[in-house]
Amino acid sequence: MRTPGGVDGAQVHAWISAHRPDLVDRVVIITGDYANEETVTTLRKIGALYLEKPFRVQTLSMPSKNYGESR
Repeated sequence: MRTPGGVDGAQVHAWISAHRPDLVDRVVIITGDYANEETVTTLRKIGALYLEKPFRVQTLSMPSKNYGESR
């Protein structure tokens, strides 16, 4: 959920929720940090779909039912 520049995935999701709510259901968080309890808590709090790294690029073209759901 960390990104370069000091902005994390939760902050990006919050901005999209506030400014582009029409896109919020299209957001997928990609994380390599799912074992971290803080990451799990944040994903549950924001309710975003997520993919754990590493993943096969073909996964991105699959229906979202194949993604983790933190809702």
